[in-house]
Amino acid sequence: METGAILGSSGKEVGRTPWFQDRVDHTSLSELPICLAKGNTHVEIAEQPAGRYLTFQLLEATLVAALTTLFAAFALCRIRRRPA
Repeated sequence: METGAILGSSGKEVGRTPWFQDRVDHTSLSELPICLAKGNTHVEIAEQPAGRYLTFQLLEATLVAALTTLFAAFALCRIRRRPA
């Protein structure tokens, strides 16, 4: 999941503006979400579809297995080359 910047109603970033900083500095944490909602702010979130979960898991498992095999082969070669 990737979270973007805090955007205003016009779609421009407000996360580093005086308006946003004033809200953060002068609003309690419990009231901040309500205050930001009144300012029509939003955050865009990019997620991967649930159908890709297994694909990502298989790719990750394959990568880990390949790296493990390479490191094991490297270690065996190093051990066998050592004089007794």
